Amino acid sequence: MEQLILDAKKKFQFSEESVRFWAPKLVEGRFGPLEPLLSEDLEEIMVNGIDQPIFVYDRKEGMLKTNLSVDSREYFVEIANRMLAPLGRRVNRANPREFGVLEFGDRVSIAIPPYSRESVISIRKYMVEPFTVLDLVDREMISREAMAFLWTIFESGNANIGVVGNTGSGKTTLLNALTRFIPKKSRMVLVEDIPEIRPLQEQIVSLLSNKDIKISMKDAIIDSLRLRPDRVIIGEVRRNQEVEALREACLAGHSMGTYFTYHAESSKWARRRLMSQGFPEYDLSAVSLFVVCKRFEHKGKIFRKVVEIGGKNKVFEMKGGKLKRVGDFESEYWDISFDNPWKEVLRRKKFLKNLDRKNDKEVFERLGEFSGL
Repeated sequence: MEQLILDAKKKFQFSEESVRFWAPKLVEGRFGPLEPLLSEDLEEIMVNGIDQPIFVYDRKEGMLKTNLSVDSREYFVEIANRMLAPLGRRVNRANPREFGVLEFGDRVSIAIPPYSRESVISIRKYMVEPFTVLDLVDREMISREAMAFLWTIFESGNANIGVVGNTGSGKTTLLNALTRFIPKKSRMVLVEDIPEIRPLQEQIVSLLSNKDIKISMKDAIIDSLRLRPDRVIIGEVRRNQEVEALREACLAGHSMGTYFTYHAESSKWARRRLMSQGFPEYDLSAVSLFVVCKRFEHKGKIFRKVVEIGGKNKVFEMKGGKLKRVGDFESEYWDISFDNPWKEVLRRKKFLKNLDRKNDKEVFERLGEFSGL
C-alpha cells in the first residue's frame, strides 16, 4: 500500500520488484487500477474523474491521494460494468447511475455523464471482522458507561432507537455492534437497501429493497411486520415514504424494538427532520432514544464520537470532551426489566472493563453468558 500513495515531497518511483508485482494486476486484473486497492484494508476508494488521481480513505491515516488513475472514459465504463455484471446491471448514457454490493460485500456507487459532470466510482469497503463493542470503547467512540446503558436497553427490548449522525460518523458500525446486546434467540428481521448489518442471532430474516422488481424500502418495512419479528432493524431511513413506514413499525407493537439509522446532526434535528417527512410530533415519543454520532476532523485525522444519547431528556451528553451521564432514562419498561437499572448499568460497565479483547463472535457469546441468555 505504501508504494501506491503519492509522496508530495519527492517524485514517486517504482522499484523493479514493485513493477513486477503490480504490473500483472494492473493490466490483467478485472478492475484495472482499482484491483490492488480492493485488497487493502481501506474504508473507501474514490474515483473522481478521468485522468484524476484515485483517492482512498485509510482507517488510520484518513484521506490519501494515490498515483493511480483511470485514463479513458471507455475504460472507466468497462471497469464499472465488470463490477455490476454479477448484479445483472450496467451503466450507460440511458442509465447513468447504479449502485450495488460486490462479491465480497463491498458497496459500490457509480455515476457517469450526463447525470454527473465526471465519471465517478465510490467503493465502501466491507470489514471482514466488524468492530466489537469493546473496540468502539477502546477507540473512545463511546464511554464504557454509555455502552453498558445501551446494553441494558437493547437486551430488555420495548424501545425503539434511532442511531443518527452525519455522513461517515459510524452509524452503521455502531448499530451493528449494538445488535450483539440482543438475546441470541431473538428473531431478527433486517430491512436494507444494501446488506451491511450482520447480526449473530439464531433467527435472521433479511429483506432487501430492489428497484428492478419494484420493491421499495417502504414495502419491505411493512412486510417485516408480517414476519413475527422480535426486533426489526432498518438499515437506513431516507425518504418520506420510509419515514411513514418507520412510524408504523414504531407504533404497531409488532416487535420488542425497532432500530434504524438516519442522517441528522442531533436528536433535536432528527426530530424536526422526521416531522418534516411525515412523522407527527405527537407520535415521536414512540422513538425512545436517539444515539447521536458525529465525525470530526482535526489536523488531518478523523474522529468518530457518540456525542448524545437521549429521548425526551438527554441521558448522556458530551461535556469537556467526555461523554457523561446528565439525566435519567424515562421508561417504565426499563424499570420493570431491572430492580435497580442504574446499578445494573454499573455492574455491566465493570464486566465490559474486565472482558478480554476477543473477536466478534466470542464477545457476543460472552455477553450472552453474562446475561444468562
